[in-house]
Amino acid sequence: MRPELPTAPPGIPPPTDDTNRTKEPIVHNVKKVVGWLLAAFLIYAIFTSPGRAGDIVHTSWEIVSQGFSSLGSFFDAVLNRG
Repeated sequence: MRPELPTAPPGIPPPTDDTNRTKEPIVHNVKKVVGWLLAAFLIYAIFTSPGRAGDIVHTSWEIVSQGFSSLGSFFDAVLNRG
């Protein structure tokens, strides 16, 4: 059971449990930096070997489309339509 937070006088906001408040900006900044690094790497990979990058995109698309097709077949089998 959580202990009750003390009440504040009228006109003053009640205290909050902000133990994770200091961690949120750090995590947000780390995610932003990792995102920019990933984007920079992708641009570098596309410019240095566009043929290989195209092959990767094509293969990835085939994997995703095959996954959706398999998912559809599964639900058809579950619903006894296939």
